[in-house]
Amino acid sequence: MNSLLMKRCTKCGKEFPATTEYFYALKTGKYGITSWCKSCQSKYSVNRVRSWRKENPGQYKGHLLKYKFGLSIEEYTRMFNKQNGKCAICGKEETERYKGRIKFLAVDHNHKTGQIRGLLCHNCNRLLGLSYESQETLMRAAKYLEEWNA
Repeated sequence: MNSLLMKRCTKCGKEFPATTEYFYALKTGKYGITSWCKSCQSKYSVNRVRSWRKENPGQYKGHLLKYKFGLSIEEYTRMFNKQNGKCAICGKEETERYKGRIKFLAVDHNHKTGQIRGLLCHNCNRLLGLSYESQETLMRAAKYLEEWNA
């Protein structure tokens, strides 16, 4: 007879098999899994992160910069000031908005080496991304525009 050990989620009270299909693995937890089911864990984590981000927008940006690029908020600010708050490609200030606020300039980096190149506005950052950072593609696009604007 195949009987699975059952475990009750301490958040929602539902009972599930005590496996990593229903609970996240946790070395220090009883049975090696968390006490909340995956569904409750996800709901709690998402809501907690959303509210913290809303309450601490500057800290979140600093955390994200450090995590993704190894940059401190001070290093980002130095780059921003060196570029006079403008995009390194088009030379314009960021105008893209997210939830009513103007976005930060994006940190542009080489995806192969991780080397940071500069700060870009939303549109220029997308331009490089959509061209797969191909100089050849961008040169052909410039030539195409030149021909049609003549």
